[in-house]
Amino acid sequence: MKAKTLKAFIDRETSAGYNVGDIYENGDSGRLDELTAGGYIKVIAPRSKKPPAAAAAPADKNTATKAKE
Repeated sequence: MKAKTLKAFIDRETSAGYNVGDIYENGDSGRLDELTAGGYIKVIAPRSKKPPAAAAAPADKNTATKAKE
């Protein structure tokens, strides 16, 4: 999962440094919970891969006919 860094820290598992605003990635939910509890990160909700629904309806056929007249 991905998380946004809220406080700068050095990961004890990888020795990688993270600054405020960086994206932290880890598959271990226990480690994510630990960092979240310490106020170091905020987990980013995974985005849906589903495309957005069509917002516009098709044009009315009668409107096009009236415009020609």
